[in-house]
Amino acid sequence: MDARVSSSAWLLMGLLCALAPLAEAGTGTVVALTPALAQICYEVLPATEMGRVVGVPEHARLPPGAAPTVVASAVNLDREKLIALRAETVLYSGSHATRAGGAGWQEVRVDTLRDIAAAYRRIGGLLSHRERGEELASRFERGIAGLKGILGASAMGVPRRMFFQLDGDPLISVGGRGDFLPELLAWMGAGNIFSSLEQAYPRVTREAVLAGRPQLIVVIGLRAERTRFGKVARSWGARPVMVFDGDELTLPSLSLVSGARNLAEAIKSHPGTSFRD
Repeated sequence: MDARVSSSAWLLMGLLCALAPLAEAGTGTVVALTPALAQICYEVLPATEMGRVVGVPEHARLPPGAAPTVVASAVNLDREKLIALRAETVLYSGSHATRAGGAGWQEVRVDTLRDIAAAYRRIGGLLSHRERGEELASRFERGIAGLKGILGASAMGVPRRMFFQLDGDPLISVGGRGDFLPELLAWMGAGNIFSSLEQAYPRVTREAVLAGRPQLIVVIGLRAERTRFGKVARSWGARPVMVFDGDELTLPSLSLVSGARNLAEAIKSHPGTSFRD
């Protein structure tokens, strides 16, 4: 009798041990060290699991009710805060790559459009929401596919030569390759006067801009800095200038799709639609 009870107890204990990982799946905490990775985490997780994101960088967009600890800036990482959180997973990319350490650190790149789709799948798997990650990745891919050529030569009322400006001092533009935004503009068929440059975001001179004879200057700025970017736009005088709220265009996530469509519509509806050489 005692032997049978003992045997049954060991069997039950073994069964519980085997089921334990399944019970805990999807409950581990995560720190995201870039705003894009934080955004993807919040999109992948259901509302009931938003609290799993315990650490984010400054300027991360938070859903209602979320209150994670700010552990990083664009260039600095507060290791004491990060260690205190004891997160199961730390997602990083870019400038934080050289500070990575530990088994739970996972590099997730979002440099290209393909990277962004892969990031949804990767993070979905890491957070035990693989199907949701796949769904969002597929939605992103379909959205990007639908943007092909919408600012191209066949699009009505679109200038063929545009200067895309990201800042005024120094004068920073969008180049031809090296990051998701140059890739996106090229995919859309935008007539970027600096598309031949190798850098993603080159510094350019005012003389170089004028030599490119842009038919439209598109100033892309963050909504919070709209006043400053309005001054940047006015510095071009009487030349055709459009200020675009670029919050959606600067975050490599699903927001890129809606941001790109809004940009295309804004360009097409700009007062100077009958552009001439």
